[in-house]
Amino acid sequence: MDPELIAKLAKKDALLATLAEKLYAKMAEGVEEEAERKALQEQAVELAKSALLEARSDDPPAEGGEGGDGDGDGEGSDEGGEETPADDPKSFTADQMKQLDLSIEKALHRVPGERKGSDGTMGESANISKYGRGANEKFSTVRAIRYMLFHDERHLMAPERKALEEGTDSAGGFLTPIEQSRELIELVRSMSVVEASGATVLPLNSDRLEVPKQTGAATANWIGEGVEITDSDQTFGQLVLTPKKLAAFTITSEELIMDSDPAVEDIINRDLAQVLALEEDITFIRGAGSATMPTGILNQAGVQLYTLAGDTANGATPVYDDYTNIVNLVEQVNGLGDGAWYMNARSKGTLRQIKDLEDRPLFVEPVSGEIPQLLGAPIWVTNQIPSNITKGTSSDTSEIYYGIPSQLVIGRRMQITLAASRESGSAFQNFQAHIRAVSRVDFGMRVANQWTATDGVRP
Repeated sequence: MDPELIAKLAKKDALLATLAEKLYAKMAEGVEEEAERKALQEQAVELAKSALLEARSDDPPAEGGEGGDGDGDGEGSDEGGEETPADDPKSFTADQMKQLDLSIEKALHRVPGERKGSDGTMGESANISKYGRGANEKFSTVRAIRYMLFHDERHLMAPERKALEEGTDSAGGFLTPIEQSRELIELVRSMSVVEASGATVLPLNSDRLEVPKQTGAATANWIGEGVEITDSDQTFGQLVLTPKKLAAFTITSEELIMDSDPAVEDIINRDLAQVLALEEDITFIRGAGSATMPTGILNQAGVQLYTLAGDTANGATPVYDDYTNIVNLVEQVNGLGDGAWYMNARSKGTLRQIKDLEDRPLFVEPVSGEIPQLLGAPIWVTNQIPSNITKGTSSDTSEIYYGIPSQLVIGRRMQITLAASRESGSAFQNFQAHIRAVSRVDFGMRVANQWTATDGVRP
């Protein structure tokens, strides 16, 4: 900033000079055009005047004056000798410096419009919009949560301000921007067994989506010359998806939320994604189905139910033939695509001990990083499939699922609503933050009989 201007301002009000200089330094980062820098310099002075006028509006003037009439124009009278600055920047207290930083943040948030280069176009440095500074910043989950917890606007950037203004809901949360929601959803997808295995994901742009599904095939006939072709029509049904509300809940410490380390963003996002993914898995696999919950594979009409060869009433340990029988069931109804297994970790452990008819291990440990396979299909492990299901006199049974993932359909609204509180439940007394993420999703199957569910699986 022009040293002569700083000296002129400091002559009347050192705090104004310091504030203007700091504001200019933040606003001019990356700006090279001289004309734009000059305009920003003038803007910084006006913002500094406005910020100080607001800060001092409730303070009584000090005896002997505050070093001028408060207009901050640096044109004070020189009669009677040179004026003495009201403040000496070197002697600012910690509280004054804190207030100075707060004034800078508030002033920057007031910048009207977006900065333009001398050619009238937006440059890379243009980073201030009607929502305040940080127009080019990415939406930050942590900054948004920090605001909801502490109502402190100082750390908000333009993306969070826009989300708060345009998407606040009645429960105190707000819709995250589409881009951020997609990032979080991609994390969910990588952690969810059902999505990662290849389920079809459709965006829901309304409260109802009808997906045509073929329920009967047309037929073909060999015919002679001049013989009329027999009519045969395909029959179709509708898979109707209506989004249902899925709420994920996680608890973290207030200290973590207040931490400015960029790694915190990843921690919070991964916590939320993992909770969402786990709930999706248990519902998409075993959901009972209701007005508020999707119907999972186990309870979908048409899914083939398989009983283990040794299961007379109380469950049994799977043998080699059981796995081949399960695959055969799916292949017999034209389930010839890429298949997938869903089972819990205990069932995978039992599988390691099974040998084929030539005493070779049925399960071969994969190379590090690869997904293990069984009879040519990947094994997806999720402990959301329980291992304490009661069947007959056994209370330690589990389930195994096999089928064609592409026949599974997930309908998803592409935005997630965030909310946070430090007063709910035990959060206040434990100095914690309770964070909730709500998404809207539904689940269905296009061809249900290309999936099997096996119960009574014992170790």
